[in-house]
Amino acid sequence: GVSSCGCQWTANSDACASDPCLGQGSICMNTFGGNYRCLCPPGSRGKQCELGDFCFVCSSRRFRRAECTPMDSAPAYIRDGTLGVPTLSRQISKAACTLDDTWGMSWSANRTMWVDNGCRARFCLTFSP
Repeated sequence: GVSSCGCQWTANSDACASDPCLGQGSICMNTFGGNYRCLCPPGSRGKQCELGDFCFVCSSRRFRRAECTPMDSAPAYIRDGTLGVPTLSRQISKAACTLDDTWGMSWSANRTMWVDNGCRARFCLTFSP
């Protein structure tokens, strides 16, 4: 409407209505001019929180081989995006975690990985749209 000063105010549209921010825990804030800004949760970045790392723990039980399927619990925007191969972020076990010896993956086929011989570690995937 027009106020007594003759100033024109446009209604601010709700840019967050379309839910543009990806990722669990991201927060959308409407800004001026019908724009928005995403506040990204730890581990993600980008205009829509679409870039970052998805981390998970994979554990060998009783020194036996175990398979992990981290994509089962990953948010959809990560599952549908382009993923690298998991990398070892932090070893948790006293037993050594060595690629191709105590951990590895059949990643391209079914996006699973395995750990063995007591390896327990935090692994991370880097994702992008």
